[in-house]
Amino acid sequence: MPTLLELQRAVYRGLVAGEDGPCAAHVVADGIAGQARLSVYRNTFIGNLTTALRLAYPAIHRLVGGPFFESAARLFIEAQPPQSAWLDEYGAGFPDSSPALH
Repeated sequence: MPTLLELQRAVYRGLVAGEDGPCAAHVVADGIAGQARLSVYRNTFIGNLTTALRLAYPAIHRLVGGPFFESAARLFIEAQPPQSAWLDEYGAGFPDSSPALH
């Protein structure tokens, strides 16, 4: 049985990098496989961060359009996941560091 810290780190890797294996075995299936349950959380995680970036950079969103912005946001989220729960400060380097915007 992993420690709480090990499990939290495994879930974080599952959300950010899509590494479900280490933590999926510890998710109660209850009719839905552990990997499918983690996928729901990952989609919510990515969606919330994409929304935070869109709200922080509405001009970029309007300039490049939704599909391109979402792709660039996904690359940014994978490269620079949040270091804090405060989403108002997340994405400060998005316009400068997102490879899809260059």
